Amino acid sequence: MQKVSVSVMLLCSVWLYGETLDAIEIGGAVSSEEVAEIAKEEVKSADLAEALRKQSASVRIVRRSGIANDLIIRGARKDNLNITIDNAKIYGACPNRMDPPISHVLSNNVASVSLIKGPYNVEDFGVLSADIKVKTKDPEAGYGGELFGNIGSFGYRKRGTRLHVGNGALKFLLSLSDEKGDAYKDGNGRDLFEQVDDYVASHLNGKKKHDMMLGARRYLPEYRNDKAFSKKTAMGKLYWQINDNTQLKLGYTANRSKQILYPNTPMDAPYDNSDIYTIDLSTKDLGRYSKSLDLSFYKSKVDHPMSQRYRYASQKMGVVRHRLQSDTVGAKIKNGITFAGTDLTLGLDYSKRNWDGGFFKEIGGVFKRIPNAAHSIWDVNTINKAFFIEDSATLGKWRFKSGLRYDATRIDTARSDVKTRHFNTLGGYLRADYKLNDALTFLSGIGVASRVPDGKELFFVKQGKAIGNPTLNAILNKELDIGVD
Repeated sequence: MQKVSVSVMLLCSVWLYGETLDAIEIGGAVSSEEVAEIAKEEVKSADLAEALRKQSASVRIVRRSGIANDLIIRGARKDNLNITIDNAKIYGACPNRMDPPISHVLSNNVASVSLIKGPYNVEDFGVLSADIKVKTKDPEAGYGGELFGNIGSFGYRKRGTRLHVGNGALKFLLSLSDEKGDAYKDGNGRDLFEQVDDYVASHLNGKKKHDMMLGARRYLPEYRNDKAFSKKTAMGKLYWQINDNTQLKLGYTANRSKQILYPNTPMDAPYDNSDIYTIDLSTKDLGRYSKSLDLSFYKSKVDHPMSQRYRYASQKMGVVRHRLQSDTVGAKIKNGITFAGTDLTLGLDYSKRNWDGGFFKEIGGVFKRIPNAAHSIWDVNTINKAFFIEDSATLGKWRFKSGLRYDATRIDTARSDVKTRHFNTLGGYLRADYKLNDALTFLSGIGVASRVPDGKELFFVKQGKAIGNPTLNAILNKELDIGVD
């Protein structure tokens, strides 16, 4: 018999967003959901955000192009959502969200995605309104593999392979894919290029400067038959079972995208590259004060330029490239113990993100930095150090889980006209579930979380003018969820 679980929201007070809660009870946590089998055939496309939208009623997306769509969960988006890929934090480099974090992993490499809606995670930095944990496929024992392909609308083509080999101690996985697609059409049969032409025509107002700038957004004829995007990816994993209690995991993911068209902006991306490195060491039963010990390290790097090469603007001012890079390193240690009949986890978390961007012009086939041009994101470092503790216990029909996190964050920039910012924040949550019987469980949760403003919000410069506000405070979310399953 198939079990159907329906959660009914009795009360939700979300001070930050003030909207009703779409609660889905899976796995015994209020407002949580796990989307499994992401890599099955019908969602085997480049875009994980699109796959999640198809699989979960809780997810909406902002559609930017053929790929690289952005997530919305219960009205929250951008930095208000925390996204990790195999516990690695990755940020997009584009301040206009052309390359959101979720776009740097492909759906065919994903085993499952865990969605925790609300401030109910203290292990990661900046979990304000929702936590999205992406888990990619693990290596398997034995020898095997698969070849797969996919054909879709608007010239979409995909091919790929996944191979695995392993025994009891060592396991290895290699996944490769290549995909591309043409410009999609709207309900009136207009492709991206025609939509831009119609937009320009409808917004002409007779003002010479305005009309020239608007007309410069149109695509050049020689690019109108090109692909809207192409993307290649490679993922490798090596697992080593050192002994019965200790395992080492190594992972690497590379994404290489080319000529991604973004018709709703004046520029496109000539390429979008990212690399994710992960190292995880886990061991258990070390003694009385360590039931489990997990050490993890990651490094992620994103290189994202924007250019008007494919537009009429390039004929007027030459090919200009706005190149941005985001580099993040992080480390975490977690120690689990059993204390006074409860499962206690103590942890330390560290991360450093560098975000930098500037303007370049093509001269003789080589891009050179434009003299005296202001940086858009001026070499911003966000350094976070944190301590967290989580506890879970079962008392009769009650199940409790709580967490506490303290963050010390420093944000500095190469700009000499602003000061380094320091943020010290404390957040946490308490969840309490009461299982009345096998058919009815009452769910509740209360939490407080915060995130610091990012480099764009603080220090962004546009056309030489400071747009960011360097005096912003941390953003706060206080949330209460009550439901019944």
